[in-house]
Amino acid sequence: MHAFQLIVHAMREALTAELDSHVPADRVEADALRSIREFLRAEPQPFSRKTLSGHITGSAIVVHVDGPEILLVRHRKLNRWLQPGGHVHEHDASVLATAIRETQEETGHAAGITPWLDRILHVDVHEIPVRPGEPAHLHYDIRYLLAAARNSPRIPEEEIMQAEWFRELALDALDLDASLKSAIASAMKHLKGWQMADGRW
Repeated sequence: MHAFQLIVHAMREALTAELDSHVPADRVEADALRSIREFLRAEPQPFSRKTLSGHITGSAIVVHVDGPEILLVRHRKLNRWLQPGGHVHEHDASVLATAIRETQEETGHAAGITPWLDRILHVDVHEIPVRPGEPAHLHYDIRYLLAAARNSPRIPEEEIMQAEWFRELALDALDLDASLKSAIASAMKHLKGWQMADGRW
């Protein structure tokens, strides 16, 4: 194998192992998990944006290190609040690395894996509508639970209008999609379990 093929193979094997150990929260996520595993097994270049039918993406549910707040970004074109995330780049060592990098790029916050969950938090498959030069396609999204400290938000990405921290009760007013609500619910479940065990928050 060439070096690039070896990297893709290693990432595929690592992600497959992560997916094998992931327990979906409900039937919808279970269907997404099955679709991602089938795609990962069948597609020669599952991480490449050049795979026009769809590709693996990495995103993050970002929580505040000192309290139960969630960091979301407002997408300019979609005009919706979403979790930070995006496409896998060639220099990303893993899909987790993608989620961490995208969080930094879209919010200006340096985030890292949490002590509460060091593996996949949630998965989703969603359609991206047609754009100039790009057909409609699927994002096979792998979501991780990351933590970050509050700082002055810096929004270098043109696609992002705003990045903001939200407490759990404020999320209901944002009209989030069902999959993001499910991912946040999974995150809060892990956080509250850790809170009970550790006595913090």
